[in-house]
Amino acid sequence: MKLNTELFCFFLLISLFSNVNSSICTNGFSEIYNNCYKILPESLTKADAKTRCEMDYGAAILTIHNAADDFISKYMQGVGVTRLWLGLYCDHSTPESCLWDYGQGNALLTNRFLSDSPDISKGRCVYMDAKTGNWSSVDCGEKMPYMCELPQTLEDPSCDHNYYGYCYFPHSAPLAYGDAQKVCTQNNADLISIHSEFENVFVSIIFKTPGAVLIGGVALSRDDIIWTDFSLSSGYNNIQSFNTGHCLFMNVYTDNDTDGFWFVDTNHYNSSVSHPSTTQNFSKQRTLPARYNCY
Repeated sequence: MKLNTELFCFFLLISLFSNVNSSICTNGFSEIYNNCYKILPESLTKADAKTRCEMDYGAAILTIHNAADDFISKYMQGVGVTRLWLGLYCDHSTPESCLWDYGQGNALLTNRFLSDSPDISKGRCVYMDAKTGNWSSVDCGEKMPYMCELPQTLEDPSCDHNYYGYCYFPHSAPLAYGDAQKVCTQNNADLISIHSEFENVFVSIIFKTPGAVLIGGVALSRDDIIWTDFSLSSGYNNIQSFNTGHCLFMNVYTDNDTDGFWFVDTNHYNSSVSHPSTTQNFSKQRTLPARYNCY
């Protein structure tokens, strides 16, 4: 059965970052401690700041998992920003109850809270102070500047969607699932596999038409995904709905909280909604066993 798609191919620039000097930051971001950051001085609420990072850049709002906080606080001082949002939300007044926004666990290991925080009586959101690099609780409705982050990638002037060593770009064609895979293979690519919430955010914002995106995963069950490129699972799984069939889709440009959600449903082959296919290049090309075909 045919599936009306826009075919997006994702080409691997290199298999590993073997040449550190070739690593770059895109979209006007600056390199800090081997990652890419951009401060946006506009004062927004935490929710609006997070949305702007994701929708404008396919980026995450700032999270701290290493010694980068000292470098970031100096960067803040250099551009005249006194405080900015962290991608952190506290359920209770303890560091272990404060969870990073992108499924990276709690703040216990990188705890820089002041002695009077976290304190959910002040608010459940968290900001970083530029002068000290310390963190404080604040109401999520406050407005302040924010910082977005992306991973480093490799320079390729011809690539419009360059992320972590992969180039993402579209081909328009009405294709069935198997035909889309063939087109990708012919271009030394493969249907996309997604291995982190960060990558999921980046992929979801490429598409500017509301609908569902066919991605390169075959779901044998809600908890068991085989990627068509045979890349190893990272444990990341964003399936929110499992109906009939095995084809894996992603919601995009829905203008609601379901953006980036995955679901399984063969009925979308008969839907009037256009389903862009997304593909990602890998150095090894393999054919999915017939018993795992998407239908």
